[in-house]
Amino acid sequence: VVSTTFGDAGLFDVLPEKSTAAAESDDDDLYGAGREVRELELMLNGLNCGGCGNAVKKAIMAVEGVDEVSAQSKKDTGSHPNKVVVKGSASEAAVRAAIGKLDAGRNKFTIAKEGADSSDYQEVSCAAPAPRPSVPNSADELGFQTYVYRARRPFHEHRLFKCLHSWPLPTKSLDLSKVGAAAAGQAQGLSEEPPQDATFASVFRSKGTAWIDLSHENAMEWSHAGYQLRFKVGEAWWATVPEPVMKQCLPKPEDFDAIKSNFEGEFGDRRQELIFIGTKMDTARIAAALDACLLTDKEMGDYRNDWADHEAALKRKAGPFRFDIGTRVACRVGQHEDDRAFGEVVAHFWREPSWPPERWAPYQIRLDSSELIFAPADIDGVIRLEKRK
Repeated sequence: VVSTTFGDAGLFDVLPEKSTAAAESDDDDLYGAGREVRELELMLNGLNCGGCGNAVKKAIMAVEGVDEVSAQSKKDTGSHPNKVVVKGSASEAAVRAAIGKLDAGRNKFTIAKEGADSSDYQEVSCAAPAPRPSVPNSADELGFQTYVYRARRPFHEHRLFKCLHSWPLPTKSLDLSKVGAAAAGQAQGLSEEPPQDATFASVFRSKGTAWIDLSHENAMEWSHAGYQLRFKVGEAWWATVPEPVMKQCLPKPEDFDAIKSNFEGEFGDRRQELIFIGTKMDTARIAAALDACLLTDKEMGDYRNDWADHEAALKRKAGPFRFDIGTRVACRVGQHEDDRAFGEVVAHFWREPSWPPERWAPYQIRLDSSELIFAPADIDGVIRLEKRK
């Protein structure tokens, strides 16, 4: 529309008339010379309003070969279905596919059968969301499985670390520094990186407690998630803790019983207990790889011999103690042997609540000054029988 001295007018009112041939030439420019231009008429449900019509037109205009789209709506006609006219060279199948994609499974935009009327269609709100795709939402549907590896003998540290080094993970932290300098040096003794192995490739998460030959006193913590694996020294095995101390640490009977249920044979709760979570895991292959890291029968004999003195020291430390409760004792309280304070034994297996389970003292003593102290060892250099003059 343009403004003229005679008022507003359409362009065809003010431009020179053109011949019919010229008009046909313009159509060729618009649609492409030699293209077969046709009209496709569909009766479409779901055109509740002008907004629905615009959405349909936009979807169809995106189809290659579509030149024009017009659409009526219920707002225009008062009912369903409504006429959609498509002009261009696009195929009917392509237009129907575009409408189906817009509908996205809602059954809102549906092409009516010939002769259908509004009674054949249940109107769907303009705001109706597309149905959510069905996705697996349980461990079983996703194919997840859990596998627990258990064994009652230690891993050979070198074979285990070789196995873990072959796991194709970008981040691995294998730390035995708390076990001791010699052990830590052994742990780093792999002369070359072993070839990558797919045994654990389908494992997404693993964690648990491990037992290695380099440590008789502490469990190892195994923690793996995604692309990261950590293996480090953990807490002391409960087998290193005397039962009276265990009961102080675990005052609830059910907690104490749960820990004691892990005890078996000469080595107490020392064990392998590793949980693996993943999909399509080859559990037999995982078990075989870890079994190959366990000590052989001969190596178990060496393990017993290597740790015999340590085991004997643990047992001596746990008693029986030299002094009964109520015994008068002289406790060393200074740098010199004769720096003694006198008092009475009031408790065995004493510990501060904040101490870790493996830390405890054989005696608590009440001095004659009423001060409470503890004796960290049951030896004369720390505590001895009071000598009366």
